[in-house]
Amino acid sequence: MKIAVAQINPTIGALHHNAQKIIEITKSLFDVDMVVFPEMSLTGYPPKDLILRSDFLQAGYRALDKIAKEVAVPVLLGAGIKEDHLSAPYNAAVLCADKSWRMVAKKILLPNYNVFDDKRYFATPDEQACSIITVGTKRLLVSICEDAWASISGIVETNYHFDPIENALKNGVFVDAIINMSASPFSKTKPHKRSQVFRHLAKTYKVPVFVSGQVGANDQLLFDGHSMIVDRHGEIVALAKHCVPDILIGDLDNQEPQKIVQDASNNDQVLIDVLAMGIRDYVEKCGAKGVLLGLSGGIDSAVCAALCVQALGADHVRAFYLPSRFSSEQSHRDAHILAHNLSIRLDTLPIEDGLGALRSLVQDTKLPLDQYHADIVDQNLQSRLRGLLLMAASNSTDYLMVATSNKSELAVGYATIYGDMCGAFSPLGDVYKTQVYGLAHRFNVQAGREIIPHSIIERLPSAELKPNQLDTDSLPDYGLLDKILYNFIDLEKSRAEIEALGGIDGAVVKRVMDMVAKSEYKRRQGPLAFMVSDKVFGDARRLPIAKRVPGF
Repeated sequence: MKIAVAQINPTIGALHHNAQKIIEITKSLFDVDMVVFPEMSLTGYPPKDLILRSDFLQAGYRALDKIAKEVAVPVLLGAGIKEDHLSAPYNAAVLCADKSWRMVAKKILLPNYNVFDDKRYFATPDEQACSIITVGTKRLLVSICEDAWASISGIVETNYHFDPIENALKNGVFVDAIINMSASPFSKTKPHKRSQVFRHLAKTYKVPVFVSGQVGANDQLLFDGHSMIVDRHGEIVALAKHCVPDILIGDLDNQEPQKIVQDASNNDQVLIDVLAMGIRDYVEKCGAKGVLLGLSGGIDSAVCAALCVQALGADHVRAFYLPSRFSSEQSHRDAHILAHNLSIRLDTLPIEDGLGALRSLVQDTKLPLDQYHADIVDQNLQSRLRGLLLMAASNSTDYLMVATSNKSELAVGYATIYGDMCGAFSPLGDVYKTQVYGLAHRFNVQAGREIIPHSIIERLPSAELKPNQLDTDSLPDYGLLDKILYNFIDLEKSRAEIEALGGIDGAVVKRVMDMVAKSEYKRRQGPLAFMVSDKVFGDARRLPIAKRVPGF
C-alpha cells in the first residue's frame, strides 16, 4: 500500500481555494492508495473565531462534498465538524472516499498553552476519538497533531494525563501504520522535538509513522512543514523540504528511503528561510502588492530588506532613506550600497524641514519641558515623522510597511510607538539583536558575496537621533542585554536566578526587568512579530499592562 503525505500551504478561510488545491494534488497522485493532508487543511490553521460561525462550517461541508465527488483515491484531510448537540465543532480528520465523506477521528488533546487556544474553539471528544480505519487491507491509526505528543514526556509544556495512541493500541491491538495530521508552528526547538516524538512513537509500537504537516505562514505563526515518514525502527526515511509545499510517498511493504534527509543544521539559514516564508505568505494572503521600509544604514533595516527581497523579489520591495541633521555620512553611504546590492529602489526623503515645523508646534504648546524631556520629545518627533512619511508612502502604493525593530529593542521599549514601531508586521520582532548579526553574516555567505555591507555589520549601533548617540548610552551592551532578556523572557527565570548565573550585576538585571515591564503597553499596540522562539511577544506571552509584580 502506497500512502502519499501532502504537505500543503492552505489559506485560512479560503475553503474553495483549499479544496481545489486538495483535489488537484490528489489527481496528480493516481498511483497511490491514499493521500494524507495536514490538520485543518480545508480551513487552514488556526481559523480562530471563523470556526465558530455556522455559515463557515456549512460552507466547509459543501467543500467536503465537492472533494469527495472529485477525488479518485481515498483522501484524509482536516476540517471542523460540528455535531448538532454541541456548541463547538471538533477538530476532525475526515475521510473522503467513494463519493462521500465521514469524520473518522477527533483531536482529543486540545493545546491551551503558549500560542494555542484550541479549547476555546473546539469541542473535547471522549477518550476513544483516536480511531482506526481500514483502507484496502491495511489498518491505520489516525491521530491529529498533539494527540501524538503525549507519547513522550517532557517535550511539550503540558504533561498530559492521557495518551490517545496508547489507549487506542492497548491490549495488543494491531495496526499497519500510524498517521498523524499536523499543524505545528515553527520555533527554533520544534524540528528536533518533532523528530523525537515521531521516532519514539515508531519504535514504541514497531510500526511506520506518516506525518503530514502544514507549511506556510498564518499571521504570527510560521509553519515549516517538517512532514516525514518514519520506519518501524524509528529511522526517518523521508523528510519533506522545509518551508515549501512537498509530497512524500511511502510504501508500507517497502520502507526504503524515499528522499535524502535535508541538512537543517545551520540555525541562521533556517531562520532566514522561515522568516522569508512568513513575509511572502503574509503579503500574498493579505493581497498586497509588495512591501516598503525605511533604510537607516543600520543592521536591523538592512536584514529586514534582505529578508523581504528573498521573500518577494527586488521588484516588490521599495526603500526610503529619511535623513535628519543627525544622520551620518556613513549611514547615507551604507543605505545606498545596500540598496544597490539588493537591486531595490531607494528614494531619499529628508525630514529636517518637517521637523522644524513640528518643533515649532511643540514650542507653541508651551509645555514645561526640562532638558531631559525636551530631548526625549525631539527624538520621538524624528521617529514619528519617519513613520508618518512611510505610512503615507504605504497608503499611496498599496505596499505594506515593514517595522524593523528587533526583539531586544521591543523588550526594553527602545523603540518609538507610532514611530519606528509603525508597520503591518515585524520580521525581526522575535529575533534578538545578537541573532540579527548572525543573519547578516549568513546572507553574505548564502550569496557568496557582500549583500549586507561589512561596514553596517561592524559599526556600533546608533539610533542617530542626537549628536554622537550610541545604543549603549541607554542600554547595556547587547551581548549582556540579550543574555538577561533570554533568561527572563524565554526561560522565565526570576531575578535571583538570573543573578545566580554569574557575571551579571544585580542592578543591571533589575533595570532591564523594569524596562521590560514598563514597555508592555508599547508591545500591545505594535505590529505582529513572526514567531521563531517559544516566547514570541503576543499570544505566547500574555501579561497585564497595568501591574506591580514582586521581584520585578
